[in-house]
Amino acid sequence: MGLNNSSLISDLLDKYEIDTIVHTAAAKKGSEQELWLANVTNTCTLLSGIQKSRAKPHLIHISSSAVYAPSTEGKHHALNEGWHLAPILPYGASKLASEALVRQYQDISNLTATILRPFNVVASSQGDEVVNGKVARQLARLELGLSAPRLELGYLGSCRDFVDVRDVADAIVRVIVHNICGETLNICSGVARPMRDVISKLKRHSFASERLAISDLAMPSDTDVQWQSGNFDKLNRLTNWSPTITLDRSLLDNLNYWRANRRGLI
Repeated sequence: MGLNNSSLISDLLDKYEIDTIVHTAAAKKGSEQELWLANVTNTCTLLSGIQKSRAKPHLIHISSSAVYAPSTEGKHHALNEGWHLAPILPYGASKLASEALVRQYQDISNLTATILRPFNVVASSQGDEVVNGKVARQLARLELGLSAPRLELGYLGSCRDFVDVRDVADAIVRVIVHNICGETLNICSGVARPMRDVISKLKRHSFASERLAISDLAMPSDTDVQWQSGNFDKLNRLTNWSPTITLDRSLLDNLNYWRANRRGLI
């Protein structure tokens, strides 16, 4: 469904008597204008359509951990939902603006909404858009005997909190089933993983790892978040959710996806 026509959205909500919307549509890359259109303007149009409808569905708005300010309290401070909101990238700024819109509609039109903030999501089909996908795809190419250029990666000294997309889906379902409304909730593993360790885990699953050539930056850039980990206590308390899929399994599934998807390797 397109997100550029609020009247059409309203009509569809009423026609099919929609009671829940999981709003995942977003852009992570692009110019500031493109990010704003995809993440803010389209969210505004959706909210307007919900406001016009008779259905009044529960909105599950998928935001991001990118809305948080970088941690300044050391590597043992997991960010909870009350942590400072000060994104350092345009993507995070656009997601924070979309959250503000959701809260505004909650106030002015009694919108029923829940805001979820996934951290770094790992999915089996990820490719060059993320580091793990880029490495997995190159390893699969090397295993087939295809040439693979040297990977130019960013700073690998940073630590990130990874969560499998299937665990994210489980969290969303639990929020719906438990009818959690009006809350903002982190979805994360609670563990910060060094990016170098993530790549090492992937390489251990491949016999071609010795032929993988990687170049990375020695120092972080001004926009690199050097350490981030989340706290999912609130989500666990409300829904009994906790992550069940290990990072190692997520990475292996990512590599196996590219092994099976030979057409995507050429």
